[in-house]
Amino acid sequence: MAQRVTISRAFFQRIAAGAAALLLTACSSPSGPAAKSAAPASDPGSSKMQEYYEKARASGDLRVTLYSAGPEYRPIFDLFQERYPGTQVEGVLVRGPEMIQRFQAEATSGRRIANVAATGATTMSTLEQQGLFAEWEGPPNAAELPEIPLTSGKARWPYAQNAHGFVVNTEQIPDNRIPKSRQDVLDPFFKPKGKLLVDDPRGGGPSIEFFTYTYDQLGQAWMDSLKGQDITWTRERDGAPSQVARGEYAMFFPAAITVAELDLQRSAPLKAGWFRDGGAMIVSLNLGVVKDAPGQDVAKLFVSWITGPEGQKAIAEKLQTYPALPSAPSPAGYPSLQDINPSRRSADQIRRNNEYIQLFDGMFFK
Repeated sequence: MAQRVTISRAFFQRIAAGAAALLLTACSSPSGPAAKSAAPASDPGSSKMQEYYEKARASGDLRVTLYSAGPEYRPIFDLFQERYPGTQVEGVLVRGPEMIQRFQAEATSGRRIANVAATGATTMSTLEQQGLFAEWEGPPNAAELPEIPLTSGKARWPYAQNAHGFVVNTEQIPDNRIPKSRQDVLDPFFKPKGKLLVDDPRGGGPSIEFFTYTYDQLGQAWMDSLKGQDITWTRERDGAPSQVARGEYAMFFPAAITVAELDLQRSAPLKAGWFRDGGAMIVSLNLGVVKDAPGQDVAKLFVSWITGPEGQKAIAEKLQTYPALPSAPSPAGYPSLQDINPSRRSADQIRRNNEYIQLFDGMFFK
């Protein structure tokens, strides 16, 4: 009898210990269906990202508002929301100059809307100089990301690389006339009015990048010859590929080659390509967390995720854009960056952005 009582006490002690452990686990875990670890253990820095997620959930602020992202980013946002249940991501498409104006207006009103900003080097470096971005340790894999110019290294990081080239209407430009170099567009074949549609460099964005390094590489003679081609200028760069597809123009450059252009190739007489003489352009898109905006933890989580392996894979697959992370795969069917041999602006050229705009204004428009 005494032996049976001893065994019974040990048995009940084990049950009590197990129940206490379960109760401790339940009390220490976040509440709700998303209490499990959201980040896969194989991701570098997954524990840090889980920490951001848990802090965001605890604060109740799980919304990311991103300047600037168009509707093509929706599949990427959906992946993030699936990975981190309860989060919400909204993209607001704004141009660089408009983005600067918006942030200035928000600072005056004392009410921040976006907690993440993302665009090219000129606008982002300007915003960083104005003190817009929060300084923090950055994504867990920050050391693996390429360096970008004019940054402290604590405020913004690259997440994608747009390889800008051109689009042509294949009913107006046969294969043997599709340019391989910038010199090819100076051929008399492209001279008649309505052949060349060119992005206005005074509007900033990819055109100021293209004309800046082209001017420094090819000189005034190339610029004068291009002006003699009776080109048409536009600041509606997003709609320009569709104009070429409809046959309103034969060629548009510089053009971002994205999923939108590839979709047009499948349904219209449109073909995308790149100048192979250094005239193709890489624009490094970078992003940062907006200081004093709501949702700091979820913003850091988003920046960490999109620059990490899973987000970078999504950039290549969903946006058909080159990711920033060197180890990430390139978009399916795209040539390697080594084959394209692209150019990009130097830090000095970016600093002198306004000087180049004034130069091209006098050169082409006065």
